[in-house]
Amino acid sequence: MAGPSAAGTAPVPQIALVAVDPRSGAIRALIGGNSYHGSQFNRAARARRQPGSVIKPFVYLAALERARHDPDFAFTPSSLIDDEPTTFMHDGRPWHPTNFGQTYDGAVTARLALARSRNVAAVKVAERAGLAAVAELWAQASGGTTPPPYPSLALGTFEATPLEVAAAYTMLANGGEWLPLHAVARVSGRDGINVTLPPDPPRQVAGADSAFLVTQMLRSTFEVGTATAARQRGFDLVAAGKTGTTDDLRDAWFAGFTPMLVTVVWVGHDDNRPLGLTGAQAALPIWTDFMRRAHEGRQSADFNQPPGVTRVEVDPVSGLLATARCPAPLLEAFRDGTMPGEWCPLH
Repeated sequence: MAGPSAAGTAPVPQIALVAVDPRSGAIRALIGGNSYHGSQFNRAARARRQPGSVIKPFVYLAALERARHDPDFAFTPSSLIDDEPTTFMHDGRPWHPTNFGQTYDGAVTARLALARSRNVAAVKVAERAGLAAVAELWAQASGGTTPPPYPSLALGTFEATPLEVAAAYTMLANGGEWLPLHAVARVSGRDGINVTLPPDPPRQVAGADSAFLVTQMLRSTFEVGTATAARQRGFDLVAAGKTGTTDDLRDAWFAGFTPMLVTVVWVGHDDNRPLGLTGAQAALPIWTDFMRRAHEGRQSADFNQPPGVTRVEVDPVSGLLATARCPAPLLEAFRDGTMPGEWCPLH
């Protein structure tokens, strides 16, 4: 597929893909565009685009991290958030973010708000966690620059490369530990002697328990959220992921991972014209087909649960402990000592 199309027709969208082994940081695949012959620009490493909603897991991670350090700050995957039209003030100016499709869930658990990519809920969580904390966490996870701590940060209105997004999701998949991504492991000289390239040392960006909780929340994206189409296309492995779509449908993203592989896909136009497709429509099918092929012959594996995490059944609507009458209880993960103390009153 060529980059520019024939004269008189609309340009063909470009694609970038990065696949990483989260256990080592080794880059297993990297695609910088539709055609190297048509354009040598490496979009995976150099194209700075708005990430949109693929940042939202790190908003929730920042809130869980604050709860880990601050005993007076309560936040869990089953915490309820008011998802309703809301005006936010910043520097004395009002801002009115809306959800995609102008639909709102009312009181919704953090898990479902993330899986359904609710914008208003994400901004509320970011303000609770601290906008500066969210911005710094993203910078530490991605290895990129620190975005401005505006409320719109929660919706990914800054710029990042697909490689930076892949680094952030690799940190999440690796239990909160950042690893330097690398495509070259060693260099061999003409004398046949291998020269090993010393990597940057890994660093713990977030607690393993917090990273695990967000990973478990992101599993719902495939079951009840914005990535259910992956299941319809035959992808049946245990996985966590997030769609991303920017204003005017200019950028389409999907970032997701199994315990074995992190893959990020971006689709858009070089000149930033609208793509006209969401992340679920443009990026998710590419991600799904790639991940199916990459995992051929491998058995599905669950994510390792770290110490200090307990699972209990909750009602997915109320977020409280499930009773025998709750029709669809969810086995939710909590940091020890933070599970709900009340029974669901809805059923």
